[in-house]
Amino acid sequence: MRSVGARLAGACFASYAVGHASSSEEGKTRYKNALHNIDPYLAARGTSDKPGVVGKRHKPGQTHVVRIALTGGPCAGKSSSLEQLNKVATAEGFDVVTAPESATLMFNSGLLFDDANDTGLLTFQAALMALQLQMERSLTAVAASTGRPTIIVFDRGLMDAKGYMEEDMWNAVLDAHNISEHYVLRRYDGVIHLVTAANGASEFYKFGIVHDDSGKVVYRNETPEQAVDLDNKMQAAWAPHTRHVVIDNQGSFVDKLRRATDAVLDIAHESHPQEWTRAHKKNKQRCGDNRADSSWWVYLAGRFSSSSSSSSAG
Repeated sequence: MRSVGARLAGACFASYAVGHASSSEEGKTRYKNALHNIDPYLAARGTSDKPGVVGKRHKPGQTHVVRIALTGGPCAGKSSSLEQLNKVATAEGFDVVTAPESATLMFNSGLLFDDANDTGLLTFQAALMALQLQMERSLTAVAASTGRPTIIVFDRGLMDAKGYMEEDMWNAVLDAHNISEHYVLRRYDGVIHLVTAANGASEFYKFGIVHDDSGKVVYRNETPEQAVDLDNKMQAAWAPHTRHVVIDNQGSFVDKLRRATDAVLDIAHESHPQEWTRAHKKNKQRCGDNRADSSWWVYLAGRFSSSSSSSSAG
């Protein structure tokens, strides 16, 4: 008999995939996906015009790459956070590499889970971890070879998978790759958890077929209660990490984005202190000691001031 966790996971996968397909209003355009065509903007957006000084190297010519797992519950603001971090960090001398969510790559390839059994779910999760591991290793190796201060942000890290399955299946996935949970955790310099809007900003939580803050149609399957439960599971999974930063919904959405960006730059400070110091000084000059909004923050505030914009974040 299938476990409750397996049934829920299977339903979640099926709903995500079906909803994603049904929400498409531009089938022909959507077919030309990110895996088929190079987007010049996406390829260049994370490159700093004025790269900074590397503070930590593994060996001559190879810099230490700051690896960040960006996680959280549904409708937490991850998309907006990535956009804002990219804008600020590149201006401060860091290259920013944004890795896509592995599960999305698999689903967008046409893979559909429809009430999978335990064996099917284990196969999927093991394959998903293999894909994520290889992507992380490849991106890190190439970024390190540039000799430039680089931050890689992973749209969800390996530990996120633990929140979608029961403990026995999680252990089986780890065993399939001959790795431990400790190994998984120490792969990241820091973990930034954005709390779902359903917890603390419930008036902005929307589910079903909705538009995210970039205007893209997305499908969000979880009810507010399910979103909070999933958010709690993500927090619990990552809790053992020594640099686990939880960004709640206190204050405005712009404040939330600012706190997330500051947290990433603080973590980057440990590897590249000279570049962080320059960034910190520039930030104080731009914003002032009272943290008044710079032109970028003013832009963000205007973008997310209306409830319609805020409700669709991330």
